[in-house]
Amino acid sequence: MPAVTKLPLLLLSVPFVFSTLFSQANAAGMVPETTLLVIEESTHSGVMNVKNTDSNPALLYTTVVDLPDDNGVKLDVTQPVVRVEAGQKQQLRFIMESTEPLTVEHYKRVTFEGIPPKSTDKGMKIGFNLRQDLPVLIRPKNLPVVTDAWNHNLLGTFSLGYYTYQATDNDNDSRSIMASWGKTFKYASITANWQHAVNQDDENHNDSNDDDMFYINISIPLGEQRVGAYMRNQGDKTTYGLQNNGSLSKDTHYYISADRDAKNQQNSFNGNLNSNLHYTQLSVGGGTDGDNYRNYNATFSGGIAAHEHGITFSPYTIKNTFAIARLSEPESGIEIATPQGRIWTDHWGQAVIPGLTEWRKSRVEVNANTLPKSMELANGIKNITVAHSAFRVLDFNVLNTRRVMLAVKRPDGSWLPKGTSIVDEKNNYLVSAVDSGRVFITDVGDNPALYAADDDMNRLCRIHYTLQKTQDKEAFYETAKGVCQ
Repeated sequence: MPAVTKLPLLLLSVPFVFSTLFSQANAAGMVPETTLLVIEESTHSGVMNVKNTDSNPALLYTTVVDLPDDNGVKLDVTQPVVRVEAGQKQQLRFIMESTEPLTVEHYKRVTFEGIPPKSTDKGMKIGFNLRQDLPVLIRPKNLPVVTDAWNHNLLGTFSLGYYTYQATDNDNDSRSIMASWGKTFKYASITANWQHAVNQDDENHNDSNDDDMFYINISIPLGEQRVGAYMRNQGDKTTYGLQNNGSLSKDTHYYISADRDAKNQQNSFNGNLNSNLHYTQLSVGGGTDGDNYRNYNATFSGGIAAHEHGITFSPYTIKNTFAIARLSEPESGIEIATPQGRIWTDHWGQAVIPGLTEWRKSRVEVNANTLPKSMELANGIKNITVAHSAFRVLDFNVLNTRRVMLAVKRPDGSWLPKGTSIVDEKNNYLVSAVDSGRVFITDVGDNPALYAADDDMNRLCRIHYTLQKTQDKEAFYETAKGVCQ
C-alpha cells in the first residue's frame, strides 16, 4: 500500500485548543435550548439558541459531525466560532446543502463547546471544558408516511417522535416528544414543530430547556431562491423573522435573515455566504444582535492528502477510507462524481475522493462534459469495493488530441481536388479531401508530415501548414491554411 497522509485544513477562525486546559477550574456551561436540532428541507435551514451559563465570557465552538454512511447532505453552521458573554444566549443558524431533493431523513451530530478566556492565575490548576453533543435530524419536505391516516392530501403530513439523549455520566439525560405538521401548497410550504421536554436531569437544576418550544415557518420558492417568514416561541420569549436563502451559482449559496425579539424589543440581522472553491470551502458571514453585539466570521475548511504522487487539497473532510483520482493528462477543473459529492482535479490532474463506502461498491465517475473539447475519455467509470481504512489510487485514461481543418491549395492557387487521398510519412492513408480543398486531420499533435497522393498512393506533393503555438483546448478543431507543393 502506498504511503499516504491526510490532514485537516485549518480553520481561520478556530484557535487550536486542548480539551484539558491548565487554567482556573471551570465548567464552561454552553447549554443548548433543546436536545434535538431539526433541519427542514423546506427552508434549507434550522436554528438553535445556546446559552453561556458560566460567569465569564467564552468562545462558543460549534462543529457539525457527519455520521458513517450518511454523507449525502452537507450542513454548515454560519458562525462556527463566536464570543458569548456571561449569561447571554447566542442564536446559531445551520444551512443545508443538497444537490438533489431528499427522499429520506438524514442524521448528523452537532457539538457545542465553550472555550474560556486565558486565566491570569499563575497557579497551575486543571480544568475541563464540557462539550454538548446533540443529534441532528434533517427532514425531507415531502416525507412519505406509510400509514394513510398520518398523510392526507388536504390535511398535509404529520409526524410524532420520541427522542432520548443519555450522557455517559447520567448527569444530563433528557427525553423529549416532538410533533410536526407540514403542507405544501401551490405557491408555498408551511411547517410547524412542537417540542416538549419530558424530563431534564440536570444536576444544576437548570430549567432553561424545560419550556415547550413551538416553531412555524412559511416558505415561498422563487426559482433558485426561497423567501420565508417564521415565528418561534419558547417560554416567555417570542421571535419573529424573515429569511431568504438560495444559490448564486452551483457552488455558492447564501443566507440572510432579520429577526425581532418581541420580549426585549431588539432586532438582529445575519448573513452568510458559503462557496465551494473546488480545493477548499469558504464561509464568510456577519450579523448584529441588538445594539451592542456584532459578529464576523471567515472560515476555510477542507482537507489535505499527502501521497506518493504529491500533495492534493480537498474541499471536504477526508475520511479514514479514501482515494486519489488521477487523469493520465494533467488537466484542472475536471468534475468527478463520488459517494461524498462532486470533486475537481487540480493543476496536475489529481483529486481527493474524500470517502469511500467500506465493504460495498463505490461508484466514481468522471463527468465527460467538463473535459476540454480536445480531450476524449477512454473509460470514465470505476466501481470499487474497499475495506475499512483502505487507500486507493484510481487512474482514468484520457486522450488529448489536436484536430485541425486544413484548407489546402495548390501552388497555382486552385483548391486541392475533391477526393485526393492524404497520407502520412509512412504512406498510411489518413483521409480524403472534400470540397474547397478541405482536409480534416484527427490528430496533429506532433505536426506530422502530410502528403497528397493519387489513387495508386503515389505522392503528388507535400502539404505545408502552420498551426498556432498554443492549442485551443475548448475548440473541437482548429482551422489552418495549407499549400501542397
